[in-house]
Amino acid sequence: NAFATDAIGPDEASIIIGDGYFQFQKDSGVESEGPEYAHTHEYSHHLQLLLGVGELNDDFSDQSAKKQELMADAFSAYFLAHDSGGDMTSEEISNVHAIAYSVGDCEVTNEAHHGTPSQRKCATVWGSSLADSDRGRKFKLQDVAKEFESWYTKID
Repeated sequence: NAFATDAIGPDEASIIIGDGYFQFQKDSGVESEGPEYAHTHEYSHHLQLLLGVGELNDDFSDQSAKKQELMADAFSAYFLAHDSGGDMTSEEISNVHAIAYSVGDCEVTNEAHHGTPSQRKCATVWGSSLADSDRGRKFKLQDVAKEFESWYTKID
């Protein structure tokens, strides 16, 4: 498993990724892109905190977990696909989409639901498409978040 936390201290945000997650990625044949996706996805949760659009806690009474996870997927894919970010090839980004799909869940009635496999993949496709359509232009993080908000209203 992988997660972002600020529980260590107010100025000590952390990303914790277990060995099992890396083994899962290796077994899935994406040991190159898997760790990069996990790191950028979890880092995106810290960016959400800075933007004031996320919380690192277990209170998801309004199913906000899904929105936070899909936004982190989108931010991650945007960075990994962007020429000034991860600069991944089309094949590598396709692997990122597959990884996102593999970590989706179908527990749609669970308040901590993180998005179905298709929703997780769709969020990475959206994020990488934004980077690709960008043609080298860098969006401000706040602008990516606003674009995501508009896109998110269409997700079911």
